[in-house]
Amino acid sequence: MWATPLWNIGIGIAAATALVAAIYFIGRFALAKKAVLIDELTIGGLGQPIFYLCLIPSLMALVALPWALKSDGAESQSAFGTTVMLWTAGWAAATVLAVFLLFAIIRLALPKLYAIAVTTSKEAMWQGLYWVLLFLGGAIITFAIWIPYNTFGEDYKMYKDLGLTVIMLLALFQALWTASISISDEVEGRTSLTVLSKPIARWQFILGKFLGLVPPALFMFLLLGTNFLIGLAYKAGSYDPAESGVLHLVTEPYIQIQVLWTIPGLALGFLEVMVLASIGVAISTRLPMAANLAICFSVYVLGHMTPLIVESSLGRFEAVEFFSRLIATVLPVLEYFKTDAAITAGREVPLSYMGLCGLYAAMYCAFMLLLSLLLFEDRDLA
Repeated sequence: MWATPLWNIGIGIAAATALVAAIYFIGRFALAKKAVLIDELTIGGLGQPIFYLCLIPSLMALVALPWALKSDGAESQSAFGTTVMLWTAGWAAATVLAVFLLFAIIRLALPKLYAIAVTTSKEAMWQGLYWVLLFLGGAIITFAIWIPYNTFGEDYKMYKDLGLTVIMLLALFQALWTASISISDEVEGRTSLTVLSKPIARWQFILGKFLGLVPPALFMFLLLGTNFLIGLAYKAGSYDPAESGVLHLVTEPYIQIQVLWTIPGLALGFLEVMVLASIGVAISTRLPMAANLAICFSVYVLGHMTPLIVESSLGRFEAVEFFSRLIATVLPVLEYFKTDAAITAGREVPLSYMGLCGLYAAMYCAFMLLLSLLLFEDRDLA
């Protein structure tokens, strides 16, 4: 029963992956002269790791099938169960297809930008640190299932908060590390001078480096997020109720809600990582790795404290109030992306709120990329 929501997610991802594979094989036969382009736009190129990583949740769904079929027959055939299954599978399929579509648009419209982004992504994913962070995150999320939190039968709430925080911090550290290596180290080592000696503009170099940070972070959220949702479904739907002796009271809709209402936290965490990564790109144009990491993690702390600082300074010292408003204006308000309290309490995050957060993240990333270009435009690479 606890595996049913995972099965629903796997159905959607499997359907989207099968559609991409069908487009690949049909395109290879129908457009034989453009087989290389079809290969890059679907399964080949950067699409290859995307495709194979999409197979992981699909295989997870097949593994979860025996447990999903053990759910109560009457309940699984209810209108609620059917609606949730279609909604979950539809959103999972739409997300996978959106990633492939964005990848294809960039490949066709901006081939030079695409080449820089692909190179940056592959360099990041082939680093040993990337796989160490994946292994570390997977180990923490897995072993945290059996840690007693002494919360009177609601250990899964602490597990939610722990899982979301661990995934976000590991992806953030990896993104900042990659930004420093791919920009700061290349500028200091004169590698960027070789790249820009070709017909590539500086804005293409900066934007390509930023876009190259997106796939590794997305893959990390996908892999660790899958591990996290499996652990959450098992902990909330099987392990904790069995420990408390209330396993017979757990229903399938309850498990569905616990899993589905946690997914927005992963999406907002990814947006937060992208906002901080854009800041890391701007800093990397001028400062080395150590300074970049220190400044970005300071921004991370201040960004979450901004609402508290502004509220505590109202009507008091004018200098403190001015400084707090300056921080709130210049630095990102990262507390917008932190919905751990609502998710831990079992409350749904509205799609409208997620849309506003996505718009805010896009605007702030655009502002920081413009600042990055201004800082990099007059940088002497020689």
